[in-house]
Amino acid sequence: MEERKKRLNELVKKRENYQDRLSEQYRTLGNSILSAEHDDSSPIGNEKADFRRLNRELQSLTSKVERLGALLKNDGEKKTQYKKLQAAIKVDEKELGIRNIALGASILALSEVPDPVFTLKQQYEAVLHQLEETEDHLSLLEEEEAKDFFSFIGKQSRKLVLKAARSSKERDIKKICLEAGQALVASDIELDNWGEEAVSLLASAREIAQQLECERNNLAEESAALEELEKEIRELCQNTAPARTLKILEKELQGVRNELATLLEHTGQKVAAIDAESQKQYAEWSEMIHAIHELQSDLQSLERNIEVLSVELEIEKLQKEIDKLNQVIRSHQVRQEREAKIIADTQSRIRELQNGIEKLQRVLE
Repeated sequence: MEERKKRLNELVKKRENYQDRLSEQYRTLGNSILSAEHDDSSPIGNEKADFRRLNRELQSLTSKVERLGALLKNDGEKKTQYKKLQAAIKVDEKELGIRNIALGASILALSEVPDPVFTLKQQYEAVLHQLEETEDHLSLLEEEEAKDFFSFIGKQSRKLVLKAARSSKERDIKKICLEAGQALVASDIELDNWGEEAVSLLASAREIAQQLECERNNLAEESAALEELEKEIRELCQNTAPARTLKILEKELQGVRNELATLLEHTGQKVAAIDAESQKQYAEWSEMIHAIHELQSDLQSLERNIEVLSVELEIEKLQKEIDKLNQVIRSHQVRQEREAKIIADTQSRIRELQNGIEKLQRVLE
Protein backbone atom coordinates (compact mmCIF):
# COMPACT_ATOMS: atom_id res chain seq x y z
CA MET A 1 0.00 0.00 0.00
CA GLU A 2 2.82 2.39 0.86
CA GLU A 3 4.36 1.78 -2.54
CA ARG A 4 1.03 2.61 -4.20
CA LYS A 5 0.72 5.84 -2.17
CA LYS A 6 4.20 6.85 -3.23
CA ARG A 7 3.33 6.10 -6.86
CA LEU A 8 0.08 8.08 -6.55
CA ASN A 9 1.93 11.12 -5.16
CA GLU A 10 4.35 10.95 -8.06
CA LEU A 11 1.48 10.81 -10.54
CA VAL A 12 -0.30 13.75 -8.87
CA LYS A 13 2.86 15.88 -9.08
CA LYS A 14 3.29 14.85 -12.70
CA ARG A 15 -0.34 15.82 -13.40
CA GLU A 16 0.27 19.28 -11.86
CA ASN A 17 3.29 19.69 -14.10
CA TYR A 18 1.26 18.65 -17.16
CA GLN A 19 -1.56 21.03 -16.21
CA ASP A 20 0.91 23.91 -15.86
CA ARG A 21 2.46 23.07 -19.21
CA LEU A 22 -0.96 22.84 -20.83
CA SER A 23 -2.05 26.19 -19.38
CA GLU A 24 1.17 27.75 -20.64
CA GLN A 25 0.62 26.31 -24.11
CA TYR A 26 -2.97 27.59 -24.11
CA ARG A 27 -1.72 31.08 -23.21
CA THR A 28 1.04 30.96 -25.83
CA LEU A 29 -1.41 29.89 -28.52
CA GLY A 30 -3.98 32.48 -27.42
CA ASN A 31 -1.42 35.28 -27.39
CA SER A 32 -0.02 34.32 -30.79
CA ILE A 33 -3.45 34.18 -32.42
CA LEU A 34 -4.86 37.31 -30.76
CA SER A 35 -1.74 39.27 -31.66
CA ALA A 36 -2.15 38.32 -35.33
CA GLU A 37 -5.95 38.08 -35.67
CA HIS A 38 -7.56 41.11 -37.32
CA ASP A 39 -10.99 39.80 -38.15
CA ASP A 40 -13.40 40.68 -35.31
CA SER A 41 -16.06 38.48 -36.95
CA SER A 42 -13.97 35.34 -36.41
CA PRO A 43 -14.84 32.80 -33.65
CA ILE A 44 -12.61 34.77 -31.29
CA GLY A 45 -13.79 38.27 -32.29
CA ASN A 46 -14.96 39.11 -28.75
CA GLU A 47 -11.71 37.85 -27.28
CA LYS A 48 -9.79 40.07 -29.74
CA ALA A 49 -11.67 43.17 -28.54
CA ASP A 50 -10.95 42.27 -24.91
CA PHE A 51 -7.31 41.59 -25.82
CA ARG A 52 -6.87 45.09 -27.27
CA ARG A 53 -8.59 46.69 -24.27
CA LEU A 54 -6.50 44.79 -21.72
CA ASN A 55 -3.27 45.58 -23.57
CA ARG A 56 -4.12 49.29 -23.53
CA GLU A 57 -4.82 49.11 -19.80
CA LEU A 58 -1.65 47.09 -19.24
CA GLN A 59 0.52 49.61 -21.09
CA SER A 60 -1.11 52.56 -19.30
CA LEU A 61 -0.79 51.05 -15.83
CA THR A 62 2.76 49.81 -16.47
CA SER A 63 3.76 53.31 -17.57
CA LYS A 64 2.17 54.86 -14.47
CA VAL A 65 3.74 52.36 -12.08
CA GLU A 66 7.19 52.74 -13.64
CA ARG A 67 6.88 56.54 -13.75
CA LEU A 68 5.65 56.86 -10.16
CA GLY A 69 8.24 54.35 -8.92
CA ALA A 70 11.02 56.32 -10.63
CA LEU A 71 9.68 59.62 -9.27
CA LEU A 72 9.47 58.28 -5.71
CA LYS A 73 12.98 56.88 -5.94
CA ASN A 74 14.28 60.19 -7.29
CA ASP A 75 12.31 62.04 -4.60
CA GLY A 76 13.93 59.96 -1.89
CA GLU A 77 17.41 60.50 -3.31
CA LYS A 78 16.87 64.26 -3.63
CA LYS A 79 15.54 64.53 -0.08
CA THR A 80 18.61 62.69 1.17
CA GLN A 81 20.85 65.02 -0.82
CA TYR A 82 18.88 68.05 0.46
CA LYS A 83 19.38 66.96 4.08
CA LYS A 84 23.09 66.40 3.49
CA LEU A 85 23.43 69.90 2.03
CA GLN A 86 21.52 71.38 4.98
CA ALA A 87 23.82 69.58 7.41
CA ALA A 88 26.93 70.73 5.50
CA ILE A 89 25.66 74.33 5.47
CA LYS A 90 24.97 74.20 9.20
CA VAL A 91 28.52 72.98 9.89
CA ASP A 92 30.09 75.57 7.58
CA GLU A 93 27.95 78.39 9.02
CA LYS A 94 29.16 77.49 12.51
CA GLU A 95 32.76 77.31 11.35
CA LEU A 96 32.46 80.62 9.45
CA GLY A 97 31.01 82.25 12.57
CA ILE A 98 34.01 81.06 14.60
CA ARG A 99 36.44 82.34 11.95
CA ASN A 100 34.65 85.70 11.66
CA ILE A 101 34.70 86.20 15.44
CA ALA A 102 38.42 85.32 15.55
CA LEU A 103 39.13 87.66 12.60
CA GLY A 104 37.09 90.51 14.11
CA ALA A 105 38.71 90.10 17.53
CA SER A 106 42.17 90.03 15.95
CA ILE A 107 41.58 93.31 14.05
CA LEU A 108 39.57 95.19 16.69
CA ALA A 109 42.29 94.56 19.25
CA LEU A 110 44.68 96.71 17.16
CA SER A 111 45.07 100.44 17.71
CA GLU A 112 44.32 101.16 14.06
CA VAL A 113 41.77 99.27 11.98
CA PRO A 114 40.68 99.15 8.31
CA ASP A 115 37.89 101.49 7.18
CA PRO A 116 35.15 98.76 6.89
CA VAL A 117 35.29 98.22 10.69
CA PHE A 118 36.07 101.75 11.90
CA THR A 119 32.60 102.29 13.39
CA LEU A 120 32.64 98.83 14.94
CA LYS A 121 36.02 99.65 16.51
CA GLN A 122 34.39 102.54 18.39
CA GLN A 123 31.57 100.30 19.58
CA TYR A 124 34.10 97.64 20.58
CA GLU A 125 36.15 100.04 22.67
CA ALA A 126 33.05 101.43 24.37
CA VAL A 127 31.74 98.00 25.32
CA LEU A 128 35.24 96.85 26.30
CA HIS A 129 35.53 99.86 28.61
CA GLN A 130 32.16 98.97 30.17
CA LEU A 131 33.32 95.37 30.61
CA GLU A 132 36.53 96.49 32.32
CA GLU A 133 34.54 98.70 34.68
CA THR A 134 32.28 95.77 35.51
CA GLU A 135 35.32 93.58 36.18
CA ASP A 136 36.74 96.29 38.48
CA HIS A 137 33.47 96.51 40.39
CA LEU A 138 33.44 92.73 40.78
CA SER A 139 37.02 92.75 42.06
CA LEU A 140 36.22 95.45 44.64
CA LEU A 141 33.09 93.58 45.67
CA GLU A 142 35.10 90.40 46.19
CA GLU A 143 37.42 92.28 48.54
CA GLU A 144 34.54 93.78 50.49
CA GLU A 145 33.80 91.97 53.77
CA ALA A 146 30.27 91.30 54.86
CA LYS A 147 29.67 92.50 58.44
CA ASP A 148 26.47 90.58 59.01
CA PHE A 149 23.96 88.30 57.29
CA PHE A 150 22.06 91.12 55.60
CA SER A 151 25.21 92.73 54.23
CA PHE A 152 26.25 89.25 52.96
CA ILE A 153 22.92 88.87 51.12
CA GLY A 154 23.31 92.33 49.64
CA LYS A 155 26.83 91.53 48.49
CA GLN A 156 25.71 88.31 46.77
CA SER A 157 22.85 90.13 45.04
CA ARG A 158 25.22 92.80 43.68
CA LYS A 159 27.59 90.06 42.48
CA LEU A 160 24.78 88.38 40.56
CA VAL A 161 23.84 91.68 38.91
CA LEU A 162 27.46 92.45 37.99
CA LYS A 163 28.06 88.93 36.64
CA ALA A 164 24.92 89.20 34.50
CA ALA A 165 26.15 92.57 33.23
CA ARG A 166 29.57 91.07 32.49
CA SER A 167 27.98 88.17 30.51
CA SER A 168 25.90 90.67 28.57
CA LYS A 169 28.96 92.77 27.66
CA GLU A 170 30.89 89.66 26.65
CA ARG A 171 28.06 88.69 24.32
CA ASP A 172 28.03 92.23 22.90
CA ILE A 173 31.78 92.05 22.23
CA LYS A 174 31.38 88.67 20.57
CA LYS A 175 28.61 90.08 18.37
CA ILE A 176 30.70 93.12 17.44
CA CYS A 177 33.66 90.86 16.56
CA LEU A 178 31.36 88.69 14.43
CA GLU A 179 30.02 91.73 12.56
CA ALA A 180 33.57 93.01 12.06
CA GLY A 181 34.68 89.66 10.62
CA GLN A 182 31.64 89.56 8.32
CA ALA A 183 32.32 93.12 7.13
CA LEU A 184 35.94 92.32 6.32
CA VAL A 185 35.06 89.09 4.49
CA ALA A 186 32.39 90.87 2.44
CA SER A 187 34.74 93.70 1.48
CA ASP A 188 37.51 93.55 -1.11
CA ILE A 189 40.13 94.72 1.38
CA GLU A 190 43.36 92.83 1.94
CA LEU A 191 44.99 92.79 5.40
CA ASP A 192 48.65 92.59 4.43
CA ASN A 193 49.43 95.56 6.71
CA TRP A 194 47.60 94.11 9.75
CA GLY A 195 49.63 91.01 10.47
CA GLU A 196 49.95 87.42 9.27
CA GLU A 197 47.26 86.15 11.64
CA ALA A 198 44.68 88.54 10.20
CA VAL A 199 45.69 87.62 6.63
CA SER A 200 45.36 83.89 7.40
CA LEU A 201 42.00 84.28 9.19
CA LEU A 202 40.59 86.43 6.37
CA ALA A 203 41.69 83.93 3.69
CA SER A 204 40.19 80.93 5.51
CA ALA A 205 36.95 82.83 6.29
CA ARG A 206 36.56 83.89 2.64
CA GLU A 207 37.19 80.32 1.51
CA ILE A 208 34.43 79.00 3.81
CA ALA A 209 32.12 81.86 2.73
CA GLN A 210 32.62 80.94 -0.95
CA GLN A 211 31.97 77.31 -0.14
CA LEU A 212 28.81 78.31 1.75
CA GLU A 213 27.58 80.38 -1.18
CA CYS A 214 28.09 77.42 -3.50
CA GLU A 215 26.28 75.09 -1.06
CA ARG A 216 23.37 77.52 -0.68
CA ASN A 217 23.07 77.82 -4.46
CA ASN A 218 23.04 74.03 -4.72
CA LEU A 219 20.45 73.87 -1.95
CA ALA A 220 18.24 76.36 -3.78
CA GLU A 221 18.55 74.29 -6.98
CA GLU A 222 17.77 71.08 -5.08
CA SER A 223 14.79 72.77 -3.42
CA ALA A 224 13.39 73.92 -6.78
CA ALA A 225 13.93 70.49 -8.34
CA LEU A 226 12.36 68.80 -5.31
CA GLU A 227 9.35 71.10 -5.46
CA GLU A 228 8.87 70.38 -9.16
CA LEU A 229 9.27 66.66 -8.54
CA GLU A 230 6.72 66.64 -5.72
CA LYS A 231 4.31 68.64 -7.89
CA GLU A 232 4.51 65.94 -10.56
CA ILE A 233 4.00 63.25 -7.90
CA ARG A 234 0.91 65.07 -6.56
CA GLU A 235 -0.52 65.28 -10.08
CA LEU A 236 -0.05 61.56 -10.53
CA CYS A 237 -1.43 60.67 -7.10
CA GLN A 238 -4.39 63.07 -7.15
CA ASN A 239 -4.36 63.94 -3.43
CA THR A 240 -3.67 60.34 -2.38
CA ALA A 241 -0.53 59.36 -0.46
CA PRO A 242 2.17 58.41 -3.04
CA ALA A 243 3.02 55.07 -1.40
CA ARG A 244 -0.68 54.14 -1.26
CA THR A 245 -1.18 55.25 -4.87
CA LEU A 246 1.72 53.05 -5.98
CA LYS A 247 0.25 50.04 -4.15
CA ILE A 248 -3.17 50.67 -5.71
CA LEU A 249 -1.65 50.94 -9.20
CA GLU A 250 0.43 47.79 -8.68
CA LYS A 251 -2.68 45.93 -7.52
CA GLU A 252 -4.63 47.14 -10.56
CA LEU A 253 -1.72 46.16 -12.81
CA GLN A 254 -1.61 42.65 -11.33
CA GLY A 255 -5.37 42.39 -11.80
CA VAL A 256 -5.08 43.29 -15.50
CA ARG A 257 -2.20 40.81 -15.91
CA ASN A 258 -4.30 38.06 -14.33
CA GLU A 259 -7.30 38.96 -16.49
CA LEU A 260 -5.13 38.95 -19.61
CA ALA A 261 -3.60 35.58 -18.70
CA THR A 262 -7.11 34.16 -18.18
CA LEU A 263 -8.22 35.56 -21.57
CA LEU A 264 -5.20 34.08 -23.36
CA GLU A 265 -5.74 30.67 -21.75
CA HIS A 266 -9.45 30.76 -22.57
CA THR A 267 -8.70 31.70 -26.19
CA GLY A 268 -6.15 28.89 -26.53
CA GLN A 269 -8.64 26.39 -25.10
CA LYS A 270 -11.37 27.68 -27.44
CA VAL A 271 -9.22 27.38 -30.57
CA ALA A 272 -7.87 23.97 -29.58
CA ALA A 273 -11.42 22.68 -28.98
CA ILE A 274 -13.03 23.78 -32.27
CA ASP A 275 -13.69 21.22 -34.99
CA ALA A 276 -11.14 20.34 -37.66
CA GLU A 277 -12.98 22.24 -40.38
CA SER A 278 -12.98 25.48 -38.37
CA GLN A 279 -9.33 25.01 -37.45
CA LYS A 280 -8.31 25.42 -41.09
CA GLN A 281 -8.33 29.20 -40.64
CA TYR A 282 -5.71 28.65 -37.92
CA ALA A 283 -3.43 26.47 -40.06
CA GLU A 284 -0.52 28.75 -39.18
CA TRP A 285 -0.72 27.45 -35.61
CA SER A 286 -1.42 23.81 -36.44
CA GLU A 287 1.79 22.59 -34.82
CA MET A 288 0.98 24.35 -31.57
CA ILE A 289 -2.60 23.00 -31.64
CA HIS A 290 -1.29 19.48 -32.36
CA ALA A 291 1.13 19.76 -29.42
CA ILE A 292 -1.77 20.80 -27.19
CA HIS A 293 -3.86 17.83 -28.34
CA GLU A 294 -0.97 15.45 -27.56
CA LEU A 295 -0.52 16.98 -24.12
CA GLN A 296 -4.29 16.73 -23.52
CA SER A 297 -4.16 13.04 -24.45
CA ASP A 298 -1.20 12.44 -22.14
CA LEU A 299 -3.00 14.27 -19.36
CA GLN A 300 -6.15 12.18 -19.87
CA SER A 301 -4.08 8.97 -19.65
CA LEU A 302 -2.43 10.30 -16.53
CA GLU A 303 -5.82 11.20 -15.03
CA ARG A 304 -7.03 7.64 -15.74
CA ASN A 305 -3.94 6.12 -14.08
CA ILE A 306 -4.49 8.35 -11.05
CA GLU A 307 -8.16 7.37 -10.95
CA VAL A 308 -7.37 3.64 -11.15
CA LEU A 309 -4.65 3.85 -8.52
CA SER A 310 -6.86 5.96 -6.25
CA VAL A 311 -9.70 3.44 -6.54
CA GLU A 312 -7.35 0.54 -5.83
CA LEU A 313 -6.03 2.34 -2.76
CA GLU A 314 -9.58 3.05 -1.62
CA ILE A 315 -10.56 -0.59 -2.12
CA GLU A 316 -7.52 -1.69 -0.16
CA LYS A 317 -8.39 0.79 2.57
CA LEU A 318 -11.99 -0.43 2.73
CA GLN A 319 -10.87 -4.07 2.75
CA LYS A 320 -8.59 -3.32 5.71
CA GLU A 321 -11.54 -1.76 7.47
CA ILE A 322 -13.65 -4.86 6.74
CA ASP A 323 -10.86 -7.10 8.07
CA LYS A 324 -10.74 -5.05 11.26
CA LEU A 325 -14.53 -5.34 11.69
CA ASN A 326 -14.43 -9.10 11.08
CA GLN A 327 -11.72 -9.36 13.71
CA VAL A 328 -13.95 -7.45 16.13
CA ILE A 329 -16.82 -9.82 15.34
CA ARG A 330 -14.62 -12.89 15.93
CA SER A 331 -13.39 -11.45 19.18
CA HIS A 332 -16.97 -10.93 20.36
CA GLN A 333 -17.99 -14.43 19.20
CA VAL A 334 -15.17 -16.04 21.19
CA ARG A 335 -16.16 -14.04 24.23
CA GLN A 336 -19.82 -14.97 23.75
CA GLU A 337 -18.92 -18.69 23.48
CA ARG A 338 -16.83 -18.44 26.65
CA GLU A 339 -19.66 -16.67 28.46
CA ALA A 340 -22.23 -19.23 27.18
CA LYS A 341 -20.11 -22.08 28.61
CA ILE A 342 -19.86 -20.26 31.93
CA ILE A 343 -23.63 -19.81 31.97
CA ALA A 344 -24.24 -23.48 31.09
CA ASP A 345 -21.84 -24.67 33.82
CA THR A 346 -23.46 -22.35 36.31
CA GLN A 347 -26.96 -23.54 35.38
CA SER A 348 -25.81 -27.18 35.78
CA ARG A 349 -24.44 -26.44 39.22
CA ILE A 350 -27.68 -24.69 40.20
CA ARG A 351 -29.64 -27.80 39.21
CA GLU A 352 -27.31 -30.00 41.29
CA LEU A 353 -27.84 -27.75 44.30
CA GLN A 354 -31.61 -27.75 43.80
CA ASN A 355 -31.61 -31.61 43.70
CA GLY A 356 -29.68 -31.64 46.96
CA ILE A 357 -32.25 -29.36 48.56
CA GLU A 358 -35.12 -31.61 47.41
CA LYS A 359 -33.46 -34.72 48.95
CA LEU A 360 -33.00 -32.93 52.25
CA GLN A 361 -36.62 -31.74 52.28
CA ARG A 362 -37.81 -35.38 51.90
CA VAL A 363 -35.89 -36.28 55.05
CA LEU A 364 -37.89 -33.63 56.94
CA GLU A 365 -41.14 -35.16 55.78
